[in-house]
Parts: sequence; structure tokens; C-alpha cells
Amino acid sequence: MFVIESGKVEILKDINGEVVQVGTAGDGEIIGEMALIDGSHRSATAKALTAVTLLTISQAMFKQRMADIPAWMQSFYGITIERLRQTTANHKNYSGELPVDHVVQLLGMILAVAKQKSPDESLSVPWQPAAKQVAHLLGLQVGKVVMVMEVLSRSPFAACSNEGPEKSFKVASLTDFLEFVDYCQDISSSASDDDHLPSTHKSNKPGTLEAYRQFRTELLQVQQFV
Repeated sequence: MFVIESGKVEILKDINGEVVQVGTAGDGEIIGEMALIDGSHRSATAKALTAVTLLTISQAMFKQRMADIPAWMQSFYGITIERLRQTTANHKNYSGELPVDHVVQLLGMILAVAKQKSPDESLSVPWQPAAKQVAHLLGLQVGKVVMVMEVLSRSPFAACSNEGPEKSFKVASLTDFLEFVDYCQDISSSASDDDHLPSTHKSNKPGTLEAYRQFRTELLQVQQFV
């Protein structure tokens, strides 16, 4: 994995036999993180557009830091990356389809990482960097990811905050947001409905599944217009 200390690179992906630029990355951004987490081949290539200075994070360094993270979160990272890679294998061209469930999953991962630096259940991440990171991982335009984030910010699970020097994506409860992430994963992977969800997943909170269903439906409506 590499942290770009200075300079700019383009992210290239082979889509249906054609090499396509799916994004760029610059100062302070990370590339190569998916391969570092699951050990698989890289899903994209980075090419320098300017002179670039990189900080290398080795597998050994990464594993040492991961040892400080709870086992459930390590599993969450691995499962999410595996599902993202499977989606990439099944859908080589994202130009006509926005994988909204996977955008939600990655936002959950970004928030979970931020949680390691904050003891509070309520937390936020900078809006634009989060959108760019998700777009880079999925090979999407940043504007499409922002559309999903805007819908989520109108839900009971998240909000858009303009407090402080920059706009941020905020959740009142990381636990509640990750439960919604799990719901989206289960529905997406089973191609089923709420009645067929595992009983261990169903929430006892009144109206929770109805709220999940409503806002996932809104997310899928966004998918239809991009």
C-alpha cells in the first residue's frame, strides 16, 4: 500500500478489454489498500501524472497495526473487500450501474476506521475525501458516490454536517449505521426480502426494518438515474 506524500497519479482499470481512467489520486491519498487487506491481485493500476513521492506501507507493518484492531472489525474488512472484488468480477462496466450497496459498505468501513481514533459513538469523516476514496475503490465517478451520500444524509442513520472547517459525513451512532450496512449486504447477497433475512440479523427495535427498507429503496432509485 502507498500513501501519496506529493504528486498526482491516475487510476486505470481494464474494463471489457479497454484501459479506462476511473479516477485520480493526489497528496495524502492512499492506493493499493485492497490488495494489502486481502492479499489478492490488484484490481487497478496507478500511473504517475507528475513527479510523485510515496510512503510505502509493507504487509508486515500493516499486519502489526491490524493486530490492535478487534477481530470482528478485521473480519468486516475482509468480507467487504471480498464482496467488492466479486462485484467487480461480475460487473466489469459500471457506466450504467451504480453499486449502491457497496458504496454503503465502504462508507461503513471508513467510519469504522475513524472509530479507532475516537471513543465517541457519534463520529464524522470529511465528506469529499470519503467520496473520493469510495469512488477510487469502486471505479466510479465521485459525483455518483456523492449522490448516494446525499440520500444517506437524509436518513435516520447519517447526516451532512457543515460544522467546522469542512463538510463532513456524520453518524449519530456507528452501531446503528453498521446495522444498516449489514442489512444492505444481506439483501444484496441473498437477492431476497426482509422476510428471508437470518433471524439473528432482524432488529428488535420497532420500525427498524421498515426504515431500512425505505432508505435502501431510495438508494436504488438513485441507481436508476445515473
